[in-house]
Amino acid sequence: MTASRRSAAGGRWDRHRPEAQTASGELVVHLGPQWYIEQQGEIPIKAGDIVEVKGVKASRGGQDFFLAGEVRKGGDVLKLRDESGVPLWAGWRRGGPAQK
Repeated sequence: MTASRRSAAGGRWDRHRPEAQTASGELVVHLGPQWYIEQQGEIPIKAGDIVEVKGVKASRGGQDFFLAGEVRKGGDVLKLRDESGVPLWAGWRRGGPAQK
């Protein structure tokens, strides 16, 4: 996939509503909550960058989108969901992992 939407801030890939160019057209990519992504560390992605996004294509209300489980650019990896598709932030609080 190629990152295709620029945010208003400095031409960076819009992590709040990113879009990716695929072989069949543009597709909105759902990542996860901003606080979780920020805790994992920033992956420097700009519009036009080639990124690998693993996950599943879904549809709601007639709108197709892609639910990302992992985003990879070069050696940088952002893990978002486990192998079963469960969000890695499930059970977390904004300060870190939930205490058991």
